[in-house]
Amino acid sequence: MMRRSSCGDRIPGPIECPATVALLVVQMLWACGDDPQPASAPTEAGRDAGVRPDAGGNDAGGGPQTPEGPGACDEFDSSFQAIQRVIFEGHGCTAAACHGEQRAGDLDLRPDTAYENLVDAAASGSGLARVQPGTATESYLYLKLAAATEPGSVEIAGSPMPVGQSALSASELAAVQLWIKKGAPETGYAADAITGQDVGSLLDACAQPVEPVTVTPLEAPAEDEGIQFVLPSYVLKSGTEVENCTALAYDFADKVPARFKDEARNVMFVNGARVRQDAQSHHLVLYNHTDDLEGLTGDLSTWTCRAGDHDGSPCDPRKGSLDCGDGSVCADVPGPPFGGACSGFMPSDTGDFSPQLANTQAPQEYIPPIDGVYWEVPLRGVLGFNSHAFNLTEQDTVLHARVNFYFTENLERKLVPVNVIDDLYIAAGQPPFTRKTYCGEYTVPRGDSITVMTFHTHRRGEHSWVNHPSLGMIYENFDYNDPLYKHFDPWLDFDSPDPAERTLEYCATYNNGLTLDDEPDIGLVTRASRMPEGRSCDPVACVAGKIAEPCAEDEDCDTAEGAGDGSCDACPITRGTSTEDEMFVLMPWQAKPAE
Repeated sequence: MMRRSSCGDRIPGPIECPATVALLVVQMLWACGDDPQPASAPTEAGRDAGVRPDAGGNDAGGGPQTPEGPGACDEFDSSFQAIQRVIFEGHGCTAAACHGEQRAGDLDLRPDTAYENLVDAAASGSGLARVQPGTATESYLYLKLAAATEPGSVEIAGSPMPVGQSALSASELAAVQLWIKKGAPETGYAADAITGQDVGSLLDACAQPVEPVTVTPLEAPAEDEGIQFVLPSYVLKSGTEVENCTALAYDFADKVPARFKDEARNVMFVNGARVRQDAQSHHLVLYNHTDDLEGLTGDLSTWTCRAGDHDGSPCDPRKGSLDCGDGSVCADVPGPPFGGACSGFMPSDTGDFSPQLANTQAPQEYIPPIDGVYWEVPLRGVLGFNSHAFNLTEQDTVLHARVNFYFTENLERKLVPVNVIDDLYIAAGQPPFTRKTYCGEYTVPRGDSITVMTFHTHRRGEHSWVNHPSLGMIYENFDYNDPLYKHFDPWLDFDSPDPAERTLEYCATYNNGLTLDDEPDIGLVTRASRMPEGRSCDPVACVAGKIAEPCAEDEDCDTAEGAGDGSCDACPITRGTSTEDEMFVLMPWQAKPAE
């Protein structure tokens, strides 16, 4: 159970926290949700109904209660309940004339209906969902709130919310953003286990338990719009980080309308994709492969149905997933990403990847249709599902993932996601308690155009960017775990015969254990004691005692001889696939002339 601290209560009285001043002002102002204009102008009665101190904006009562004594806290059973009471009810959104009885914009935010009216529900003032689990920037609720809190940061239809009045505080907006980013769960607590940030603390609540989050399953597209891959689920044990690859078999040949496929070549044509997976994921990649179903040989006894009514039952991958029924997939056992069940999908250090059909570095990603391009997905065959996830909670969980592809008939230009891995482990060996920038170059083939771009590092990649030879900086990112996927409109064309005019410089700064003030940060530095199972590093600096001093043994770090207070645990940056290791990958999506 989560409890809200007395510093964040909304009961008028002696003020001891500066932040409370703003909160008490905000609670007395009119606030609405996602309709460009309220159904009717707010009245004084409406305002009063929205901010009654004894009811948190709900005439039936039940809002945040008066704390009793120093350090007392309000209690919440979930992150969503905290958002419901502190933001929706506390800011007057559930008032009768707003998103209460009058349901402005056809949106009812009262407790019994708010969740189902938000998550995966179409907004009346936009083509977006009110809440798109996994991404705040596609959630109309968040955009309407952000437009008021951070004016000019987003473009929306109609007025920012609250209408013409003081905005949510930065921390309240961040709480909504984090809840959405972690899958918008109705129950449980949304938190970022890496940063330690959680919805409760952003809303002045006491510490809340970090629990695994299971998101609402992605709805499959209509039969004439696209197809859905249900990817193999797997158990992610508590306190672990894994990266594995699982081979899966499927056959969509009879489900794809004729105008969207070429059966002779065994391909369907798609333009646009949506990925949704549980919040524990760091990345998901879906690889194409050359195996056809009839070509599968060897021991097929390890293939089983994953998820659905036949979960765990044997299946014959030569029949696709026919044995497994809807909502399931026939898959082999997970193996290491660089071999095992997915041998042939993943590269060696200098090898090439198999073609990618989908790629995301966050729990959710949407690649909207891009005019004039397409890519090909096999109608039937075997794919490789590469999943990297971590579960830093104390509970085992099951990781779920789904990918939708949307059909197209426009075959003007072929879209090819590219991985530039010439300097994949460029930061390996960077000493502890240092910050350093590395750069590489990539020459775009003549005639290609870049439509989308992203950049892949792990947790010590604090800043990445790309420079164009004539346009200057064309990409910049500061969040390794949810990097920007930048869409270029118009596309960036590379037609020059001079390679120098088609050469991009891509750079990243890696921080191996420094604060913003360049002081030692023992929580960020690479540490031998925190490497995942099967991984190791050689400590060369102290994390306790003589912090940041060089060492070979723990006693080298003691503040005095024999003190026993030293720890030699900080390592240079390592190379590899876990978030404790590092990578350096530019990912431009290139439109090529149709074949």
